[in-house]
Amino acid sequence: MGANIKMKTIPSFLFAIAALGAVSSVGAISFDFYKLDKPNGAGDFLPIDGFFNADDMVGSPTLTYVNEGLSVTASATYNGNAAVAVQDSTAGWSDLRGAGLGVYKTTKPIKTSDDNIDRGETLILTFDQVVTLSKVELRADKHGVQNWVDGATFLLNGMSYALPKGVGSVFLDLTGSVFSFTHSAGISDPTGGPSEDFYVAGLNASVYVAPPPPATVPDSASTLSMLGLGLIVLSGVARRFKR
Repeated sequence: MGANIKMKTIPSFLFAIAALGAVSSVGAISFDFYKLDKPNGAGDFLPIDGFFNADDMVGSPTLTYVNEGLSVTASATYNGNAAVAVQDSTAGWSDLRGAGLGVYKTTKPIKTSDDNIDRGETLILTFDQVVTLSKVELRADKHGVQNWVDGATFLLNGMSYALPKGVGSVFLDLTGSVFSFTHSAGISDPTGGPSEDFYVAGLNASVYVAPPPPATVPDSASTLSMLGLGLIVLSGVARRFKR
């Protein structure tokens, strides 16, 4: 005697508790681009390519960084055309004092004052895996967290965010493999005055792991039918023993 069992999909949110940690790695991986130019290079965070110009690392035209097996490549554009990624240095950097990644419009010739992300410029970070960004560190011109005009913004993947004046950190929950950081097209000041120019000083990224597919269980009506059938069989067995 057979019975057709209909299958019913359990909503994925029911597995949220069982799948804690299923969407990211155990811990975020840090990329500290502001760490360049400590005495003797102690603790500096360097790319695996590019070349030094004075104390800065210049892309050819990109810069690639690897940490804990995760790789990210920085590239750049200026007004939609190819430009050059650069890692700007700060002598004796610290957590809130440093620069990071910016853009050179050209390297012919190199203009060292043109190293942050200013009007018309975009820095693109491409990971070799899908990741979730949980935090981005940004720095202003003069390599601190104060030199932004009030209300300053930037674009991340086309969405507007406030530049973190006085703080330096932007907390996020973005998943993807390509992230673009673009000037707002607002105030830009090549003399170093307060503006909306910025550097990408660092970020935290976790490797994304897709959640398991929804599990299936028998349809509730079919489950009751099977239970009823089981009770009938057990009842018959009990009657035989009484005889």
